[in-house]
Amino acid sequence: MDTGREQDTRLDGEAERDSYVLQFWPAPPAPDAVVRQHSAAAAYWHGFARKLPPHG
Repeated sequence: MDTGREQDTRLDGEAERDSYVLQFWPAPPAPDAVVRQHSAAAAYWHGFARKLPPHG
């Protein structure tokens, strides 16, 4: 994620710098949990989201 953020914009013919897989599965309601975090950009956005008021 950090490499992709550094690149900012991918031009035609340039290789992809990063990719993501989101997986969802049925489970009983529970608080949000970060399972893996491997970048400074992800840490920033997780911290930002934790400061938001609850919604529902």
